[in-house]
Amino acid sequence: TARVGEIQKPLSLAIVGFGMALHQFCCYSDPGVITKDSFKEFIDGFPYDGILYAPKYCESCQVVRPARSKHCSICDRCVSKFDHHCPWINTCAGERNYRFFLAFLVYHCFVCAYGTAMLVRMVAWLALDVHKLHDAYYVTSAGQHVRVSFLVGLQYMVASHPAVCSMLFFCAVMGLVIACFTGYHLYLVATGFTTNETYKWGDLQAEQRRHKRALALDPQTTDRLA
Repeated sequence: TARVGEIQKPLSLAIVGFGMALHQFCCYSDPGVITKDSFKEFIDGFPYDGILYAPKYCESCQVVRPARSKHCSICDRCVSKFDHHCPWINTCAGERNYRFFLAFLVYHCFVCAYGTAMLVRMVAWLALDVHKLHDAYYVTSAGQHVRVSFLVGLQYMVASHPAVCSMLFFCAVMGLVIACFTGYHLYLVATGFTTNETYKWGDLQAEQRRHKRALALDPQTTDRLA
């Protein structure tokens, strides 16, 4: 259509194709798997802090876990600087593929924004150029001519073009969700944390609060909670 432009056909295919390629790259990239052979590459990467991380032997992988690593129960392997296991890419996000995972999120924020913009133009074309809702009106029982309101026009468009309107709603909502998720991971990058470590800190702080409450009620509980 004139509102979208013919260039959008090949451009949209290229955008989606690159997104699929980036997804596959994230799926098959190495997150930083720790094995007996690769153990020396990761052991000196981060120091043990003695709070969240201490030397611990992994029975499954038969290696001492480096600091900031974790054994993923889904992948059944230890991953360096483990962030989380992502079902979107069906693998872990770790030290060696986290930047690709972050690029995947940022790019799909753009994809959703692009899709939403194109669908808005398509809905505008259908509403204004095809159905000419800006000139539409209805006749009341009293014989008055009343212009179609935005809400009535919206209801008409949803009823007439449910597929296009549903896709517009889906792209807008998913774009917002992915943008929030991307913002959270950018915050983690800025603060130097991983998703796994935020949970660990949360558990540690909850345990400290529980300990303080118990100690305030009965100072003799210190030994039992230690």
